Amino acid sequence: MPDATGIGMLLIFSGALHLIRLLRWRGWRTLGEPLISILHLGYLWIAVGMFLLGLAIEGADVRESVGLHVLTIGAMGTMILAVSTRASLGHTGRLLTAGKGTCAVYSLVSLAVLARIVFEFSGALSFLWVAAAAWTGAFALFVALYAPIWFAPRLTTPAP
Repeated sequence: MPDATGIGMLLIFSGALHLIRLLRWRGWRTLGEPLISILHLGYLWIAVGMFLLGLAIEGADVRESVGLHVLTIGAMGTMILAVSTRASLGHTGRLLTAGKGTCAVYSLVSLAVLARIVFEFSGALSFLWVAAAAWTGAFALFVALYAPIWFAPRLTTPAP
């Protein structure tokens, strides 16, 4: 019952609590290692998505779809790629560090959610196309970078 009385306010409150929690983690200290900082960004999208969805339900000039896309493209997409890259590296014996390609994957998924948000507020179809291309590009690049790792022998000692 998403339109039930109080649901919007609960979502706004929950989004605020998630933001406070995220700030307590001091994610800005992880900016030197994208493999960690991307997890913080993915979590940020949870707070933003809940907040936007709550505003929409409460009648603000925000469509519910923007909150849903922030939760799906932003939080879910970012977290799927963040955890998949980290697990792929760790389980194959590689160093837990994000290279340029992995950073490009993270940049593309971030561009996808940002472009989708701009589309929701501007209505300009070009942003929808950017979002779709960036989303597709993020996952395609992830597979291109990590499939060779998945099918290669596990390293017994991490590469320098």
